[in-house]
Amino acid sequence: YKEYLMLSVGWLGMRLATVFGISFGVNDPFTAMTLKMTHKDLLLFGYICTAIGYALAPLNAYIIDNLRSRAGKYKVYIKLAVPAGILSLFALFYPYEKMSYWPMVISLFVIGQIQGYVQQWYNTGVSNLVYVISPNSQERVKIMMVSSLVHNFAPSLTGILIPVLSDVFANGDLYNVKTYRMVYPAIIIIGVVMSMTAYFGVEERIVQP
Repeated sequence: YKEYLMLSVGWLGMRLATVFGISFGVNDPFTAMTLKMTHKDLLLFGYICTAIGYALAPLNAYIIDNLRSRAGKYKVYIKLAVPAGILSLFALFYPYEKMSYWPMVISLFVIGQIQGYVQQWYNTGVSNLVYVISPNSQERVKIMMVSSLVHNFAPSLTGILIPVLSDVFANGDLYNVKTYRMVYPAIIIIGVVMSMTAYFGVEERIVQP
């Protein structure tokens, strides 16, 4: 039960730590609404990101199947919590608003790809721990159920906190880059610290091919 708790808290922390990510969806709050990328360019870069994701899928599968670490099959990736947090803070404070349009877009793309790739492995480490905690399938289902109840609270929590904090620190302007820089860093740092409970508090017991 202690490990149920540690995994749940760690998973919740990971969801908070990765709450900010650069993406290229139409009407994305950061790239479209805040930095004013055009819908045409958002669609174009969104397709490019999807293509890169498909191209990297075999490499990612190869890494998961062949990486050997004393930290375990998935715990090794939770070590990326700190780099993921640092990258998110860098992505937040990069001076996009001082750039002309295309340098800003290219910067968003490059930073977003690096940030997203590291966050993806960080996410993989935490969310897949449930499969190696116990050889008992029924117990794994229980762990997944309990953890899901806890970590799925993260979107509700941030959905409440971010508008409230924007009122406090940025006069309620959700589409201002200063709002992101005032509100998100504390959430990211707290999330990184919380997620490490999954690394130190959970033991991997089975080996998966």
